[in-house]
This record gives sequence, structure tokens and C-alpha cells, in this order.
Amino acid sequence: MRASWRVGEAVATLDLRLDPDDRAVSSGQEGARVRLAGTESRFEAEIGGTVHPDLFALLTLALAGPFIASRLDLDRGVSPEFADEVANALGFAVRPVDRSTSPRSSGGTIGISFGGGTDSTAAALALPANSPLIHLRRLSSRRVPNLHTRYRADVLEAVVKQFSGFGRQVHIGYSDCEFLVAAPHPTLASWPGIAAISILLADRLDLGGIAVGAVLGSAYMPNGRFREIPAGEAWRRLFDAVGLTLIRPVAGLTEVSTSRIVAASPYRGMTRSCTFGGPDAPCFSCMKCLRKELVVAAAAGREPDRRLLRNLTADHPVTRELVAGTAIPGLNVIEYLLNRVDLRGHPLEAAVERLRHPREDTEWVGRHFYPAIPENVPKRLRRDVTDAIHSVVEPMTPGDLELVRSWDSTSRFGPSADR
Repeated sequence: MRASWRVGEAVATLDLRLDPDDRAVSSGQEGARVRLAGTESRFEAEIGGTVHPDLFALLTLALAGPFIASRLDLDRGVSPEFADEVANALGFAVRPVDRSTSPRSSGGTIGISFGGGTDSTAAALALPANSPLIHLRRLSSRRVPNLHTRYRADVLEAVVKQFSGFGRQVHIGYSDCEFLVAAPHPTLASWPGIAAISILLADRLDLGGIAVGAVLGSAYMPNGRFREIPAGEAWRRLFDAVGLTLIRPVAGLTEVSTSRIVAASPYRGMTRSCTFGGPDAPCFSCMKCLRKELVVAAAAGREPDRRLLRNLTADHPVTRELVAGTAIPGLNVIEYLLNRVDLRGHPLEAAVERLRHPREDTEWVGRHFYPAIPENVPKRLRRDVTDAIHSVVEPMTPGDLELVRSWDSTSRFGPSADR
């Protein structure tokens, strides 16, 4: 693949060209099939000054890495150290190598890749209050049709802007980079792409680390089974190579616990997980709304919002997925919630009936998998992050840790009602 960057004070444009041995279709996040839908991506952000060439290389890899077969040819030379790390971590070459270019030096600030949802807000609460919140705001592409018209990037942007009223430093960058890849809707080929604006602003903001709101399911159970080594180790090495420690402060928590942390903070009621709803309310008809509302209902000991129950009819795709599904992503959280919310008389009751495990099996979902701290948080921050989490969420018991490490979503559901 060949990549070139055109850079100004407030706009950067990435142009891509596939080599004959590259692939236009590949595997993206969690093995999903993705295809390269575009060859140009535009970024509007307060870039200013210069950007280290290794940062441009890292960002290109985050956005288009799965489509590269053997090499990435850039329009600027990278440091030998970064080129070596790419070869070791991803197995292909980055060229040209400029032996006069030193690796990027680490800065003194932690940037938080911030979506305005519960998980990234909990991450922000666990880290120093002067850490800037950096948001990737989706723009429509000039060349690739928008097949995701329900996505409300404007609403998410408005949610993020609210945090500046609480003294938080907020930076918003605009990009159509999600239209580079389709599966079939706009998406990111690799999860580090969510930090695209953070990478681009790393020099200007003197970043020495980038935090993301990855939780237990995505960090340790991306395919429904627990893995001792958290997902994304190759990316961690690449971020380290450009002086950016990849920090995942809530990697030991589920959304049950991140919701509890946010509810106990000044940011209560400000977050938005749903990407479809308007400015006044979420859509109350998507999987994110179901999970979020079940979390709230379980915590309050009440039934879910009637708008959600009314929308999720028996033939609704979300209902059908839960009733007929097997290895559903985040099943640990779904099982925890369905065991704690009264859904009698609703079509979702069929999903509850398929759970053949006692309620006690999921108590760990509301606790902290504390072994994640040393693996995902720099040493100098570990005590503060742990204290922030444990002020609201209990650490797991030895029995909890054993259950987590043996978790396998594929065996959790009983047979469906029509079998």
C-alpha cells in the first residue's frame, strides 16, 4: 500500500493506493469482514506546527492496516525504531526509513479518546482531571455513500461539548475516516482508529499516553472466551514506539460498573451510549439502549422504561437476536441484567428462560477484575486509578476471578424455544 499525507494548520488529508498484492477485503475488529470503500480521508483539527512522521505512520496503520499485504510505502521517512516495531508486531515493512529521524519523545499529558459514552466517561473519572478529552466527530464522505443515516454524530458532539462546562479540556476533531472502511456501514478496520484525532494531535498536546474506554468484554473476552493476555498487545507496542502509552483504566470493569461510577459522579445523566437517538432522548430500540436501560433498571430495582418495552416487539431484530442468539458479544452483561430485571410477559422473557445458570454465577459482572490494572495502567497511575474505582466498585473475590477466567459465552445459553 502507498500512503501520502497533505497537511496544513487545521486540515490533513490521507490518500491511499493499493499495491497489486494488497487486499480490498480483510478481517477487521473481532474478525468481522471489512472492505476498503474509499481511498481518501480528511481530518479537520487544530493540528498546528509539525507532526512526527511516526505518528502519521501509526495513524495510517490504524485506519488501513488490515488491507496491507507486505509493505506500507509512505511519503515521508519513519524512524528505524518504529519500522522495526512494525515488522515485529505486524509482520510487514514500513518504508522509507530515515536513519536521521529519532523516535518520537513521550510527552507529559494523557489524552482520553472520548466518545461521550459511559465507558470513556468512567475512564476520564479514573484519570487526572487535567487529561484532555479528545473526540472523533464523524463527517460524511464526499465520495462514499452514507449507508448509516440513523447515526447522530451531531448529538454525540453536543454531549461531549457539555464536559467543557465542568472545567474539562475538550478537543473535537472532524473526519470522514470511518468511510474508508465498510462492513457494510461505515466503521473502523482496527479499534485503535477511535484514537485517530488523539494520534494526530499528540505533538500539539504533548501527549505521552492515550486512554481508551475499553472494558472487560473487549479487552479480555473479545470472542466470548476469557484470554489471559488482553487483546491488542501488538498495538500497545506500536503506541509505545511513538511515545504514547496505551492506557485502558476500565479494562477490568463491565458496563454495569462503569455505569455505577458515572452515576456517582458530577457527570451523572450526561453520557449517551445510543448513536441513533435525537438530542432529547435515545432511540429506545437498539441493543445499546436495551443494555443501558437494563443497567439502570437493575440498579434502581424497577422495570425498564416503557418506551423500550413497547419498541422491542417479538419480531424486533434486537429481541430476535437475544432469543435465538448464542455467542452474543457482551453476553456476560446481558445474562447479569436479565437475571435482575423483571421481564415477565414481555417477548424478552424467552431470553431469560434460555439462561440455565444461577444468578450467583454473574455476581462478578458488577465487580472489578483488578488484575487488569498492572496490565493496562502505567505504574505511576495505578494507585490513583485503583482508589478511584474501588471507591465505588468492589474488587472481585477469588471465586469471581475463577469464574471470569473460565468464562465461555458459547456454553451459556440453553436451547431456543423452537428447537
